[in-house]
Amino acid sequence: MRLLLIHSKPFSYKCETPTRFAEEPSAAAPAEARIDDALAALFAIEKPDELTPDRSVGKAAIEIEKAFTSSGAKKIVLYPYPQLSANLCSPDVELAVIRKLRDALAHL
Repeated sequence: MRLLLIHSKPFSYKCETPTRFAEEPSAAAPAEARIDDALAALFAIEKPDELTPDRSVGKAAIEIEKAFTSSGAKKIVLYPYPQLSANLCSPDVELAVIRKLRDALAHL
């Protein structure tokens, strides 16, 4: 998994056209948001992550939590960003890993 962590004041996004694999927008993941003090965790889940998804999630969660704690940000935004890799995993695995990563960081 590739990570790009950015402490941003502010961070905003808007989903223009969801992919067929995207989750429906919800209160936890709205289609549009603006966060005043966020750690934006942009990530790409790669083909090798399919072999050990729990290990990849664990390593990513540790790195994100360290950056979140040291940055003093108020919220974490998980932002799938496939442009970080040319070796992406399958969409089904990606969605499962995103959910596991979200769950792993829920305590923050």
